[in-house]
Amino acid sequence: MILLITRKDDIHADLVVKNLVELKAKFFRLNTDYLSDYEISLSLNSGYIRHPVTKRSVNLSEVKSIWIRRRSLPEKIKDVKEEFRSFCEEEWLRFYQNIWSVLEDRFWISPPYAIDATRSKMKQLIIARDIGFLVPETIITNSIDEVIELQRKFSVCIYKPHDGGALSTGSDQMIYTNIIDTILEKSEELTESLKICPGIFQPYIEKDYELRINVVGNKVFAAKIDSQKSDKTRIDWRRYDFKNVPHSIYHLPPEEENKCISLLEKLGLQFGAIDMIVTSAKKYIFLEINANGQWAWIQLLTKQLISFEIARLLAIHA
Repeated sequence: MILLITRKDDIHADLVVKNLVELKAKFFRLNTDYLSDYEISLSLNSGYIRHPVTKRSVNLSEVKSIWIRRRSLPEKIKDVKEEFRSFCEEEWLRFYQNIWSVLEDRFWISPPYAIDATRSKMKQLIIARDIGFLVPETIITNSIDEVIELQRKFSVCIYKPHDGGALSTGSDQMIYTNIIDTILEKSEELTESLKICPGIFQPYIEKDYELRINVVGNKVFAAKIDSQKSDKTRIDWRRYDFKNVPHSIYHLPPEEENKCISLLEKLGLQFGAIDMIVTSAKKYIFLEINANGQWAWIQLLTKQLISFEIARLLAIHA
């Protein structure tokens, strides 16, 4: 039995479910945004998840592989009185940890502790550098003096947020990677704003194009993103402009492909979405890895069979 942990509106899970059906694999989809609609019980030996309306259920002792795609708090928590809401949220987060403990010895894409640890950008960069990737000089700081010094050294720098950049849970507003190309001068306003919200700062590196490399187990799916063809995506391709930015299958040099696989092994992951840039001198520069990154749009635009490989990996361990 395969357990899929996701949300109701997740196209990535929809694609994998389609492949699991084709593979005739048994699975149970748990939509965590409706978690409170399920009956979930854990014991020292096992536990179960049951939906009282659909009557679908799974005995956790039968679960052999798990894909943790998206986890969230139940939507109904929003209806709880404000003074009790944070308590309920904390209890659900602890409940998740107990579910992970019951299933700890199963096959995961990927183990929750590995996903959480990989959110550290400095950890990613240090391991990537040690493997042999080229990585940008990086500072993570709340000191304006350090940022000014970095800019003196490289002239043009970038700022990027630690984690995704959403302004608040459920918000459509994003903080994107931003270029710093005007000379910074120390001011009280700039000093105080950085003090209360540290950021990641790197030199800006001119690029020919970018790569989104989705790794599933030891299978590597590299896609080329021609982000420089649009002013909108020149700095950050997440400002999507599909009409003007071609996406295509990319054949990585074997050496770079092996580094990608090694990176996942070092981080304890079975899936990772790696972002790299390629310079005019054909240097491959590692930027970051997302342990639960988006890939559906890459599959739809390039026809790479990412969802099938995830389904296959889950099925062979079930």
